[in-house]
Amino acid sequence: MSASKQPGKKRPPAKKKKKAAKKPDRQLSDKILASNYFSDRQKQNRKLNRRGLKIKPRRGGGFGWRLRQFFTGFKQRRAVRRDQKIRKQADYLSSLPETRFRRLLHNLHPLKILRFIFSVRGLILGVKIAVVMAVLGTAGLTVLYLYYRRDVPTSIANLQSCVEGQTTKYYDRTGETLLWASKSDFDCQPVQLEEVSHHLINALITTEDRDFYDHGGFEVEAILRATWNNLRNERTQGGSTITQQYIKNAILQDHSRTFERKIREIILAIELERTFEKDEILTAYLNTISFGSIYSGIEAASQGYFGKPAKDLSLDEAALLIAALPAPSIYWNDSETHVNRQHWVLGQMRNAGQISEEEYAAAIETDTLAKVKTSSEQYEGIQAPHFILEAERRLTAELCAIEQSEDPEANCDSIRLRGYKVITTLDVRTQALAERSVEEVIPTIAPLDFDNAAAVAVDVESGKVLALVGSRDFAYEGFGQNNTIAQLRDPGSAFKIFDYGALIENSSDWGPGSVFYDYETVFDNRDWVAVNFDERHAGPITMRRALGRSLNVPAVKAMYVAGMEEVHNFAYRTGIETPFPCHGGCGVASAIGAGSEIRLDELSNAYATFSRGGVHLPLTYVDQVYDSEGRLLRQWRQRPERVFRNETAYLVNHMLADEAARYTTAFNLDSGSDITMAVKTGTDDQYVNNWIVGYTKSVVFSTWMGYHDEAKLHEDNRLQTVAPKALMLKPFMEDYHKNIPLEKKNHWSRPAGIQEIEIDLVTGYQTTDESRDDERRPSRVDLFPSWYVPQIAPEAEREVTIDVVTGRLASDCTPERALRRGMGTRIKSEIEPDDPFYSNWQTPIFNGLLENLQIIGYTGAEDDLHDCGDEPPRIMIVSQPERCADICPIEIEAAAGTFDLRQINIIHNNQVVTDGAIETEGRSQRLTYNWRPLAVSSPAEVRGALTFEVVDEALYDARVNVFLDIDGFPDPVLPLADDIRLTALSVNRKDRTLAIGWNRLEYGLEIWFGGACEEQPAVYPGGDAAAILIDTANFPEGLCEAYIIDSNGRQSNRLQFQLGEEPTITPF
Repeated sequence: MSASKQPGKKRPPAKKKKKAAKKPDRQLSDKILASNYFSDRQKQNRKLNRRGLKIKPRRGGGFGWRLRQFFTGFKQRRAVRRDQKIRKQADYLSSLPETRFRRLLHNLHPLKILRFIFSVRGLILGVKIAVVMAVLGTAGLTVLYLYYRRDVPTSIANLQSCVEGQTTKYYDRTGETLLWASKSDFDCQPVQLEEVSHHLINALITTEDRDFYDHGGFEVEAILRATWNNLRNERTQGGSTITQQYIKNAILQDHSRTFERKIREIILAIELERTFEKDEILTAYLNTISFGSIYSGIEAASQGYFGKPAKDLSLDEAALLIAALPAPSIYWNDSETHVNRQHWVLGQMRNAGQISEEEYAAAIETDTLAKVKTSSEQYEGIQAPHFILEAERRLTAELCAIEQSEDPEANCDSIRLRGYKVITTLDVRTQALAERSVEEVIPTIAPLDFDNAAAVAVDVESGKVLALVGSRDFAYEGFGQNNTIAQLRDPGSAFKIFDYGALIENSSDWGPGSVFYDYETVFDNRDWVAVNFDERHAGPITMRRALGRSLNVPAVKAMYVAGMEEVHNFAYRTGIETPFPCHGGCGVASAIGAGSEIRLDELSNAYATFSRGGVHLPLTYVDQVYDSEGRLLRQWRQRPERVFRNETAYLVNHMLADEAARYTTAFNLDSGSDITMAVKTGTDDQYVNNWIVGYTKSVVFSTWMGYHDEAKLHEDNRLQTVAPKALMLKPFMEDYHKNIPLEKKNHWSRPAGIQEIEIDLVTGYQTTDESRDDERRPSRVDLFPSWYVPQIAPEAEREVTIDVVTGRLASDCTPERALRRGMGTRIKSEIEPDDPFYSNWQTPIFNGLLENLQIIGYTGAEDDLHDCGDEPPRIMIVSQPERCADICPIEIEAAAGTFDLRQINIIHNNQVVTDGAIETEGRSQRLTYNWRPLAVSSPAEVRGALTFEVVDEALYDARVNVFLDIDGFPDPVLPLADDIRLTALSVNRKDRTLAIGWNRLEYGLEIWFGGACEEQPAVYPGGDAAAILIDTANFPEGLCEAYIIDSNGRQSNRLQFQLGEEPTITPF
């Protein structure tokens, strides 16, 4: 038995052979080829046999034989190529995977695809596809072109016709009261091109379509350029040609943003250019384009705005009209933006060579807006005109933004021509109350040289504008149609809620009871100093009273501590939509309105955000918009957003509603009123803009009064604006809230977490038993947010030495002149000691507390200004006479050390002489002082009579003495009776003023004192005076003498006087 079959043993499993990579099967390929070849030969032989023919070889013969041989060879070569192709295909098929899925993956390999694309077969297939697509595309474009070209006008008359739209109507918030049917008039006056100013034509072509006379209706390059500039947020010239704009606005009248409309526009532009001349198209454009208001076409606009034919328009007028073309309803309601764009148009014309530099400069200097006529006929029957026009402007801007988002060159013509039904937010009753407030205040403000007023009311719950009065009367001659509400104006102190709101929101050190130090303070490197309304300073004061009394210094400090950028961002979050004019370059003066000009309606909505507890809602004038077919186009939606904490809002509301903290009771409601009203006034530094904002839980009512052209109010009248402000505010609030539920007009709900803490009103720290015992340091309990961290003074009152330059504790390097010693009280610092303006703040605090409260206040920070290595200033005598009689000219020079010079003092007998304190600055100072030695001393005093002292900014000082030889001067002698003498001497019993007179003045003289008053310094009258009044407050009681020594050393007679409870005069 073989081993393989032995019992009990199993054959080991056979090893699987690795499957070799599949190679092309050459035998299979040969079989395929052979079968194809022999099958063809068999078919041919069978065909010949059926005919009874036999193929015999032919030998060479004539032309016919050779021709047959050629075709026979051609067939054979063709058969060989076909065989090769079949063989190649067979090789390829034999190499493919077995299953369909694997064959699909195999064929989709990128390399396989690329080989096919760049193969001969792939190129041939591509050419075939391209030819088919070209044929189909051409046919499609032809059909499309023929379909859309039917909209092209058939005649010049149709081309130049005016385009009338449908009436847009505005309703109140109920949708029942019609406020205005906007298209009450339609003004269109067609003209020929030669009847239009060449300035206007040049301005139009330069800014809208520079290649108008060269292109064929549209420009691919311009479209691509406009798209690229739009992506980069730049704009030089639009992508739509004048032809396209005309088609879009006059022929299609289609404001949709579809691809189909753009195709129609391009096709019609090509056909229009083929059908009409360029001048004919330009004429049609100028006759149909909307220039704003009711004016369609250039002639109507020229007559309506400037009262002249279009051919007489000046350069500046033409530029102003063309500047408004992209969005007339927006530009004509925004004067500043309109003028800026007018200047841009003029600049483009200058750059294109259309006007000279002189013409450009003259047009820029012209106030074109002052030429514009105002007409009220187009607004006949309108109610609340300023409100309606503002609603129209905002709605136009919103719809324009949507249309231009996909078509940057869309002409945002007036919505008055679209037949919309607009449901506004206006409340008829509230509008009437606002109009009454403005009407009643005009006679009251007339004596103050005011002639205009405005008011706006915003619903707190929704952010909707309930009423708006833009001027004293819309029909008032001159400025009645100007909407003051829409103008950026300096809010003054009305801005301060943003300063304090941002500070409370972002700090754990501040609340309504925190203490500011209201002293004259330098706030920046420009040495700007804020001035309070009454030009006085309150010293230590809480945030609550600083806001209620509308003090400027604490408000500026609040912005500085909170951060100027943070305060501005806080204001933007609350509802200020228009960037401040100083945006990006504001200073801390913006804390009180300087540079942070605001629209009154936006300010009102920001105050509404506080009333809502820190929740912002967008300001809106429009509730719903329906198109001409009744379809809803726009629906106002609440989009509430919390922008700051409820506690911050509550604390600001609580401060502004605190009647006890206000500087006047004029704004307080009647004692029995159940309305809780917060109030904030505002006046700019020129007393031009006078604001008052009052708000409750239901409504914000803001008013403005002033002069229409911002003429300055005389300062004597500034306090008289309080009564007119109250007259506008109080009646409105009382009448508005008559039917309002109690819960919507009383106190704001107090959030959980609000703290009540007793604060030392001098130091700013939490009150202690020691501070309560100090009569100089009152305290008060006030509110603070939950995140406020109270602090107790780290040390008790103690003996301190203060550097008066910095207000800090003195160091070993502080100069003696800068030291102040006494019992010091620790105060809470407003800013950190390492702040660059710390000394600017702390020094006036130190001086103010010391002067007014006899308290040496310090923060614990040590003098960091003085260094032991500082170099003091230097002073030297440049020249002096060896001897002198009447006048001794002494020239000195002072040079700065480490710090700049501050003052030079001229001292005699330890007293600074009259006019001897000379302020200086910089690094050096040279001056000449004319000294009269015998006028200030006796001839016996030969040396050491005069001292010059220099002091620098850090109170380092230096001195130099003047030594003069005055030997040879005559001894004093009494003058003759008819020479210089005292002629009068009297003492006023009420204010103890000493009056002295003398007979004549021939030489310089001084008045000396003797007797009990011998220690009193001499007095130099100066000038040509023959009498003088001397304050004797520092004179001792007793018998004194008065006499004169002139510049020659001669003495006059002496007169005696007695000072005491009953002053007496005793002639000598």
